Amino acid sequence: MKTRNNFLKTAMAAATFAACLTQGTWAASAEEIAEYIKTKTVGDLDATVAGGVVTVTGTLPATPENENFLTLNIDADVTVLWKAILQGAPNSGYELVFINGGSGTFTVETGGSIENTGTGRAIYNNSTCTVNIIGGSVSAGNTESAATIYNYSSGTINVSGGTVSTKSGTAIYNYNSNGKVNVSGGSVGATSGKAIYNEGIATISGSATKIISANSDGTILNVDGTLVINSGTVENTSAKGHAIYNALDWYGGTVTITSGTVSATGGNAIYNTYKSTTIITGGTVSTSGSGKAAVYIYGGTAKITGGRIYTTQSDGYAVYLENSTTLTLGGNPDIKDRIYIYPDKMSVITDAEDPEIFAPVNKIYTLDFPADQYAASKIAVMNGRNFLANFVLYNPEYALSTAGLHLATATAVKVSFDLNGGKGTVPADVGVLQGGKLYYKPSTSGFTKAGCTNDGEWYISSAGTTKFEFGESVVAQNMTLYLKWTVHPYTVTFNAAGGIVNPVSAMTGEGGTLASLPAPTKSGYDFVGWFAADTGGTQITTSTVFSADTAIYAKWTLSNPIKNIQKSDGRTGIRLSKNVVSDKAEFEVILPNDKVLEVKAVIYDNTGNVVFETSGRDAKLSWNLTNNAGRNVANGSYLIVVEAKGINGNYAYSAKVGVKK
Repeated sequence: MKTRNNFLKTAMAAATFAACLTQGTWAASAEEIAEYIKTKTVGDLDATVAGGVVTVTGTLPATPENENFLTLNIDADVTVLWKAILQGAPNSGYELVFINGGSGTFTVETGGSIENTGTGRAIYNNSTCTVNIIGGSVSAGNTESAATIYNYSSGTINVSGGTVSTKSGTAIYNYNSNGKVNVSGGSVGATSGKAIYNEGIATISGSATKIISANSDGTILNVDGTLVINSGTVENTSAKGHAIYNALDWYGGTVTITSGTVSATGGNAIYNTYKSTTIITGGTVSTSGSGKAAVYIYGGTAKITGGRIYTTQSDGYAVYLENSTTLTLGGNPDIKDRIYIYPDKMSVITDAEDPEIFAPVNKIYTLDFPADQYAASKIAVMNGRNFLANFVLYNPEYALSTAGLHLATATAVKVSFDLNGGKGTVPADVGVLQGGKLYYKPSTSGFTKAGCTNDGEWYISSAGTTKFEFGESVVAQNMTLYLKWTVHPYTVTFNAAGGIVNPVSAMTGEGGTLASLPAPTKSGYDFVGWFAADTGGTQITTSTVFSADTAIYAKWTLSNPIKNIQKSDGRTGIRLSKNVVSDKAEFEVILPNDKVLEVKAVIYDNTGNVVFETSGRDAKLSWNLTNNAGRNVANGSYLIVVEAKGINGNYAYSAKVGVKK
């Protein structure tokens, strides 16, 4: 972080002033600005005036490297409306558009573009002018020290649409403590650089607003500034960067989150340093970084009275405080994961006159200490006496007890949890003051046991006869609580596929399986087995686990099957309408001096795999050139094998058919 130096600031301003005088580019009125732009660009950019509005259009693809390309002094009643495309490569220390005076407005509209492809800046605001980005794009920052928009003085940068972007630099650098940045729409982002560096006042709002970077330090660096997140998204996508880095130069910064989303992929969502303050009254703050925290208070203070704060990692933290920091809880914040603190460093608001008085209702917060700080009689929650039911310690060897106005640590008996044959991650052990009550009730959802459901309660024995009453039952010694499982029967219906079966359905038992399967009968056929589908499907056994009401199907083969399949000769057997087909194969089964009663046809590919099966009581059958899954078959030769039942006996024939589409 840089340190302010008033002498250097004065010198830089003087040098800038001298450079502008040398260029002779002072402009103030709308007419002067329009004429200057047209002259400077030799007509590549056009500038028209209507009232106090200067509209700039056209395209200019290149500018000199060692100068500020356009230097503007915009009067209070003048607006420069930028619809042009300007691209150039001013190097470090220079910019494409240098606003060096006045208190007017410079607006980039949809279709407008200002892009510095060099190492310098796109827009430098050294005035009290307002720069509006309502559409289009502004980009720069090919080096770490460059900024796309640099707000050096007490001017204002408003982004309500479009994009402001950088590669390795800073998209918006708000240098002055009186400078303002308001982002209410569009996107401000960086590839590997910072999205916003704020030393003044920055406000993020608008539900669709996105502030994103993959910088290893932070997406927003708030250095002695005031940052307010009212809505929108602030995100860091790097492996270790923070979404918001709240830093100290002289005084420390202040970050306030009232709504919106702040998230980090690999780092802490908020990193708070010495003398800085983080206040969360709403919104969502989260991290997916291993061992990281949604809110990391390295120095300074934090106050949380609302919002949702969490980590997605089992080794992570919702809030992590170093020894020199303090945390105040009020309101009813949703903090489901660990709060890592030191003794005497966390308090709750209990003043009845304070609108942010702590009112957690049924929420429970998990507190964790450094290993060397776990001991009896340590103050864990200042002013927390009335909230014994709302806090639990992460280390089950210890529990909380009341100590005057506060909550203090004490040695504990342990309550463990058993899924009683279920599957899932077993809840962690919890410490309870001996003779005290357990208020924390682990969730019973997310656990499974085949064919069973649990009733959402924990019981004092595996038999499930006596329910444990959280907040009521006394814990006198180490104990284990159990889930209770109830068999959830499903109905399995037996489809005999033309046969006779008894019973026609059965109920599953524990484990979701059937105790037995009935044996159906069908005249002239042998039973093969039960299957999950009427054609194909997996075979059903007494080991099959059912998770819903289900119908299963009997599969049959002809009794006394003929082992020698006869080749069709055109007079008997399979008569094809065509030997080579492109859309459908139609064939008829002709028996010698007999009538077809039932017929089953199986079609094989040239590797012997079953492609399609069909059956019926009609001698005429067809195949639409698809497999059993309904997908079209490939060109090639296929074998049709027919088993037919006639009045006088059973028959089997084969014939080949070619498919050419």
